[in-house]
Amino acid sequence: MSRSKRKSYHHGDLRRALLDEARKLVEDEGPSAVSFRKLAEALDVSHAAPLAHFRERLSLDAALATEAFREVRTRCEDLRIPPPGGRAWSGGPHASYQAMAAPAAAPLPATPASSPRPELGLLAMRLVTAALVYLRFALEHPGLFRVMYAPELSERLRGAADAPSPDADFRELAEEKARALEVFATLVRQGQEVGEFKRELRAEQAARLVLALTEGLAHQYLEEKTGIGRLKEAERLLELFMRGILG
Repeated sequence: MSRSKRKSYHHGDLRRALLDEARKLVEDEGPSAVSFRKLAEALDVSHAAPLAHFRERLSLDAALATEAFREVRTRCEDLRIPPPGGRAWSGGPHASYQAMAAPAAAPLPATPASSPRPELGLLAMRLVTAALVYLRFALEHPGLFRVMYAPELSERLRGAADAPSPDADFRELAEEKARALEVFATLVRQGQEVGEFKRELRAEQAARLVLALTEGLAHQYLEEKTGIGRLKEAERLLELFMRGILG
């Protein structure tokens, strides 16, 4: 590597390069494949260079998780709501979920035409779709998903909340996780406003339940190595949950 390229890292590019290389390793080989030594060798910098940007390996994980939560949140925020009264959909009884999916996400598997269409309102359908987009992200990026929910990272994050001045990487992760939760809580509030969801529900608690179900399914499907093929099953389970909080 040329001297000029090494110098550019010291002007702020190394952090970005470390994150990009770490994500590649996580996606290709899993979280355990990442080490500062391996990253430094891949980028042709000194073994101590990563420490100038991340105090420890867990700080790097926090930064990776932050970007992952931001990415999945953006996908969920970009979901399209059909126009009022637009209940006619082409392409099958569950095509509404596909129609509302963000352009960046691949279409959901088609449901057989013989399946009964769920009687859900537009906000409930959007909430199901957001959960399915979240689940698809986890199944398409299993290594990254495991970083997002690594027990060690979650434990440190809880401790960082009580620290007087938590590291920036952990503070940003906490903020991004809160924003992701708020996407779902906002959909619940909107559903309450139009009478789709029970008003006595606390929106944040309902959102946590939706995410808990989604994350639990992701862990189960990844453990069983069944992947995207289980999305139709997840769709039905999410619909059942929606009926439980309908007004």
